[in-house]
Amino acid sequence: VEKCEVWLLRMLQRGVEPNVISYATVIYAHARKGNAALAEKWFHRMVENGIEPDIMSYNSLIHSCSCRGNAKGAERWIEDMQSRGLRPTVTTYTAVIDACAKSGDTLRAEQWFQTMRDCGVE
Repeated sequence: VEKCEVWLLRMLQRGVEPNVISYATVIYAHARKGNAALAEKWFHRMVENGIEPDIMSYNSLIHSCSCRGNAKGAERWIEDMQSRGLRPTVTTYTAVIDACAKSGDTLRAEQWFQTMRDCGVE
């Protein structure tokens, strides 16, 4: 994780414009390590630097919420993603469903499953 962040910081310090893949890699690394706060920090920094987030960026953040059973956080990110015109994938929906299930809200998980089916995502 630290190496990803170091390289991105070096790029920024040297005036090299990182792209969405550069940021998404750091976001992904922090999210997979369970550090949601740092993943979100880099996400916001990416947006502040004018880089539009992609599906991978959002899926990483939603996954980080699902690991902790943070259904509200997962739902917040899927809504933000949709507000930017990005269409959730099966990976996105299953992470939200997982977050709901881990939080003990099976009804909410079922509602998200139905939403996924209604949207034609398989």
